[in-house]
Amino acid sequence: MSKAQSGAVPVVSLLFGRKAREDLFDEYLAGEHMERITSMVAPDGAVTVSRYDAAEASVADCLDEVATPSLWGGVRLVIIDNAEKLLSPSVTERDALQGLVARMASFASATPHSAFLVLIARALDVRADAPVTSFAPAAALIKAISAAGGLFSCVPPYESTLKSALLERARRAGVRIIPAAVDALIAMTGTDQLALQSELDKLIITSDPSRPVNAADVEALVASRAQASVFSLADHILDTNIAAAAADLRSLRETPATRSAAFLLMSLSASFRRYLAAAEDVDAGKTPAAAAAASGMPRFFQRAFAARLSRWTSRDLVALLDRVLVCDMQVKTASVSEEIALETFIADACARRLESPQLVGRWIYEI
Repeated sequence: MSKAQSGAVPVVSLLFGRKAREDLFDEYLAGEHMERITSMVAPDGAVTVSRYDAAEASVADCLDEVATPSLWGGVRLVIIDNAEKLLSPSVTERDALQGLVARMASFASATPHSAFLVLIARALDVRADAPVTSFAPAAALIKAISAAGGLFSCVPPYESTLKSALLERARRAGVRIIPAAVDALIAMTGTDQLALQSELDKLIITSDPSRPVNAADVEALVASRAQASVFSLADHILDTNIAAAAADLRSLRETPATRSAAFLLMSLSASFRRYLAAAEDVDAGKTPAAAAAASGMPRFFQRAFAARLSRWTSRDLVALLDRVLVCDMQVKTASVSEEIALETFIADACARRLESPQLVGRWIYEI
């Protein structure tokens, strides 16, 4: 049984991310872990926090602060950022760091008192969900931290494990949520970790303890955000769902950052071109599912992406991009107001009126 399992607070904690081409470190998870650590070391909230950067501060002085009792009493929490510089240093730096890292390992094995140390390392090699290093003193430190229950992963869940991660998060909060509700949450929110966790937290707070959270609860809460993205607008157009597309357009136009017609048309073109590239793969003999997988679309959305490919041929998508061009010309030449140009484009696209004689926008406002 680890010290954490027995109820003891680890003297040294390590919040770690995975080293990669783009380092995988979820700030939201890190914030949650810090709140948990702070509440463990100081349940009454009476804690003095000092934060340092391992690249700039004297690590020896930081450790002296951990070892020295506070003159004023209370709990002291020392945080060292960029701790990968201590745990995975270059070969030339290792001799100078051996003693410091060994000292941290002695803290990790010590009985808790009034001072605690938190190491934050955003980019470590990770195997079997635990950080690893070839620097022997650091490996011993990580082992001691793990034995004390002080390892906290801030690696965001992969798309393949996203659903199970959200279900587990709800379970830890004491909330029952059915898998279909998590599917609806991902479908409506996307795979952005911060957005998903934020929406799940809202569901947890507003949930009825007498029954599990279902898909209708998700739709009611998430839809109430009245927010849309250009990606959802493109998808609703390809689904020929004019009501949803019009609602997305209104929401995007009400938001200063996405109000510009030029921005909307440029972004829609990018989305449609992605579908066109996949449709050309279908023309070349791939199945819609295989083309969706090859497109780089996140796994959770590939089924819907493939379904749209089965309804829109490459020729249809070229015609749709031509219709975007018509709308863009109307906006840039000011021959039609932005509002009318965008609304008639949505009407034409959702009704699949994509040949010149069929375009509502070409004649309805020219009478």
